Amino acid sequence: MMKITPLLVLVVVLGIGCTTLKPVTITVGNPAPLKARDVSALMAGAARADITPPPGLPMAGHSLQGDRSIGVRTRLYARVIYLKPASGKPVALVQTDLLSGSRILHHRVAELIASKTDVEAGGLVIAGTHTHSAQGNFFGDAFYDRMASPEPGFEEKLLNFMAEQIAGAVVRACENRRPAKIATGSIDVRGVIRNRSLPAYHMNSSLGGKKPDEREAVNPELRMIRVDCRKPDGAWAPIGAFSSFSMHPNLDNKQTDLLYNGDVTAFAERVVERGIARRYPSAVDPVHALANMTHGDITPDYKEKEKLGYQAMRRIGTMLGDRALELFMSLEKGLTADAVIRYRAEEIDVYADRCLENECLCEKPAVGEATLGGGTDRPVKALNWLPGIAPGWPRKNPGTDCQGAKRVAAKAIQHKIYPLDEYPHVLFIQALQVHDTVLLPLPFEVTTEAGRQIAGRCREAGRRAGLPDSYRYTVVDTSNGYWGYCASKDEYSLQYYEGGSTLYGPGTAGYLAARLGRLVEDLPKGSGGALPAAWSFVVKVAKSYYPSGGEPVGMRTVEQNPEFIDRSKSGGESCWTFRWRDVPPSLIRLHEPLVSVEVSDDGSAWRPLAVCGVPADDGGADIAVICKKPKAPKGMAVYEARWYNPAREKGRFYRFAIQPRPGQAVLYSPAF
Repeated sequence: MMKITPLLVLVVVLGIGCTTLKPVTITVGNPAPLKARDVSALMAGAARADITPPPGLPMAGHSLQGDRSIGVRTRLYARVIYLKPASGKPVALVQTDLLSGSRILHHRVAELIASKTDVEAGGLVIAGTHTHSAQGNFFGDAFYDRMASPEPGFEEKLLNFMAEQIAGAVVRACENRRPAKIATGSIDVRGVIRNRSLPAYHMNSSLGGKKPDEREAVNPELRMIRVDCRKPDGAWAPIGAFSSFSMHPNLDNKQTDLLYNGDVTAFAERVVERGIARRYPSAVDPVHALANMTHGDITPDYKEKEKLGYQAMRRIGTMLGDRALELFMSLEKGLTADAVIRYRAEEIDVYADRCLENECLCEKPAVGEATLGGGTDRPVKALNWLPGIAPGWPRKNPGTDCQGAKRVAAKAIQHKIYPLDEYPHVLFIQALQVHDTVLLPLPFEVTTEAGRQIAGRCREAGRRAGLPDSYRYTVVDTSNGYWGYCASKDEYSLQYYEGGSTLYGPGTAGYLAARLGRLVEDLPKGSGGALPAAWSFVVKVAKSYYPSGGEPVGMRTVEQNPEFIDRSKSGGESCWTFRWRDVPPSLIRLHEPLVSVEVSDDGSAWRPLAVCGVPADDGGADIAVICKKPKAPKGMAVYEARWYNPAREKGRFYRFAIQPRPGQAVLYSPAF
């Protein structure tokens, strides 16, 4: 029998994931934006863009264990908060329902908005929520374009689609700016998260020997920036908020029915947005941009025997959203127009500049064997029991090897399979001050303790720069790129999944803290930072996964009348379903409203259905759109709409309404 070794496992895994990859150079410019002119008061604007791609794209987060999407439930959004001080340059805070931001996406959006806004690249943040059920293959670093998704390679069509959608939202937020007030604050949220790598967390010397349990070993802080604007009639109304919380939404693709979705965060986002709209009737389409904080070793606190899926996500997300809404309401009394907005930014190639203040990254990045076994809440069951791959198998005698306790997977062979130029190595970082909150975006999944250490070092830097001790320093992880994990040095020493996935070794947190500390010290100088005039990305391209195809020659037709599926006895979600024939995936435009439910009292006069004031459509959380047959006769495809948890009243009639698409008029299902 062949002996199973980590080297054999890595070679097999990489062999499955590899295909012919073609290098392609993409150039992104960094043009100067419109001049930031002094105004009489703090200004702000908000907007939202739908970034849901067509069905069929690979989803990022579970690597080869992931899958391709067949549709959507909880459409994916980018939410923008634009803030402009009376004197100085603005910032645009963008939260996306994605695994992470990406550097090429960030720079492309900055390029697109330059001619229409006064937002510089250094003042733009694109943060991810870290859902594992959104599109991948847009990172621009060949390593994660290979390994974050089940299919390898960079997808340029997807990059362009998302960049244009996000850029459009930033432009709208800027154009809609009005005199503003902001308030900042925090609230602790308990009962929704736990630490998944407790033995590694207990290694931290900062604990002084204490061993908190999995629900104590977390960062419970929800940090929020609330924004209100003055309306044309002089009244004030909220436009939304930018928040950060440590949550690791990572249900697997099958548990979420192979559908694009924002996971737990999608529910929390909507709870707050709808709560604001209910409490402030004058608020117009408020946004709640809920980004991640320090979630590397955190997982949602699902119940032991809870069935994982949308009901579980809704439970956790609603709890989080309720607390966030509570915080939002409490901040009203602290609103002020007297707020400092400024930022510093820089970009470093760590291959050339890997040390600062005696804090160093390893010369070469490397994946550890512990990565192959997965996180303890999402183990790769075929591998996570193997010695070396199982969590807690550090090297006993690391010697002078920079990677220290890490058992490097496949050792020297790793860098033959993955050349060094494929790993992320150009680091874009920022420090942004919004009133008394200093945001520290990082392209890492930062663990709880690593985040505390980074924030602590930045607080010390702030003191040296004369910033008040009352300022809060908030790491916003999975922002502007993706570099894997950042575990603390002590956690790294035990080699759990987080430590094995810290590519640049045990000094990563210290190096990032030193870099960010320098930016914080420079904040009093005002907004700025040296960035190149253009960027060149060499991406590795496989085949295109983006759906393509010509115009259909057929017309919409009903494929199957509405049917009710009762899952109440199994504890699942009951739903009404309806199938119809429509344009192919390349034209279906999931980023635009497609499916809604209408109601009638007599079967002839119809109106859009709203349940407790919430429209019953695919912008919410209870309507899914599924591509059942991507290829049907006459260039068409077959789709299914599902209305989950339907709220029906006796004596009323209901029907599905399918909105127009290219060449196709609105289609209504038979009444049910």
